[in-house]
Amino acid sequence: MGKTYNLEIGAKLQFLTGNDRNKPFTIISDLQPCARTEGCYTAIMDEGMTVYIFPSELKKHGYAIIN
Repeated sequence: MGKTYNLEIGAKLQFLTGNDRNKPFTIISDLQPCARTEGCYTAIMDEGMTVYIFPSELKKHGYAIIN
């Protein structure tokens, strides 16, 4: 059984890789399903950027949950 994540408005995410590594972001929109990829969601972060989130594979895709 996989771990479930509380990914809703107000949840904080941190990028593990890339230019924004270790920078915390807050989800400010409801998650919307990706058009073509099952298990993928898009969300708007506090700086207005849209990110793709894979809840079942967050670490693999470069995200971490911040409590």
